[in-house]
Amino acid sequence: MNESPAPYPNPMQISLVLFVTFVTNILLAFVMPESWGKERLIFMEVALIIPSLVFVTVRKYPAREIFRLRGVSLPVMLSSLLIGLGMTVLADVIDRLVQKWVPMSEELISLLLEALKVESVADWVIIIAAGVIIAAIVEEMLFRGMLQTTMERVTDLNKAIMMTALVFTFIHFNPWWAIEIMMLGVLLGVMAWRSGSIVPGIIVHAVNNAISIAMVNVDESHYSWYFQGNFISPVVIGIGLVLITGGVMLFFQRTENRPGQEVS
Repeated sequence: MNESPAPYPNPMQISLVLFVTFVTNILLAFVMPESWGKERLIFMEVALIIPSLVFVTVRKYPAREIFRLRGVSLPVMLSSLLIGLGMTVLADVIDRLVQKWVPMSEELISLLLEALKVESVADWVIIIAAGVIIAAIVEEMLFRGMLQTTMERVTDLNKAIMMTALVFTFIHFNPWWAIEIMMLGVLLGVMAWRSGSIVPGIIVHAVNNAISIAMVNVDESHYSWYFQGNFISPVVIGIGLVLITGGVMLFFQRTENRPGQEVS
């Protein structure tokens, strides 16, 4: 008599899925023709979630639970938006400080800017689809969904969130972004656990990516108010801190249900 599969995957299985995911993504980066242009970004982001979807489907695991696919209330969405806006400012502050102390090479900066630079309406559609919508959904499903959900079942909450954030930081392959990505990963992990859903994380993630992409493609003269001298304006930093504080307070007020319980 065949034994029924375990109700949830174990860390070894998830580690294997993640390994396959990263290897597949690296191979795709080499085999996809340059002529595909920015369309490559969409394929790269979608490819991140395919091994996990196949694994969960074949093993017949509860996808809704594994990926934390639950709805949240409008106040929770609003609080997530506020957190996303404030977090984007704070992340930018950290990024500029790191660049000041340990500058990234001009070659690497040029490659990053080229990947996000838009020159047509089609480019805007592709960049927004890949870098904002798909990236936010896929990465939250993979990390705060499948990985953190699994880790929470085998270790304490703090370790689960920290380990997930570390893996999330590692896969971005950019040591200059490590501090801000780690900080973001911890915040998203707490929000996923508290709400029992990846929706808040998707919102924060999407807002952060959208503003970052916009700042790359809009001349600084159009948002000169953002700066004071060679750094971000103290007023803007203050507003960012207020947004984060207010957003977090509202988020915790509106997610007082048992952690993991669906929020209606």
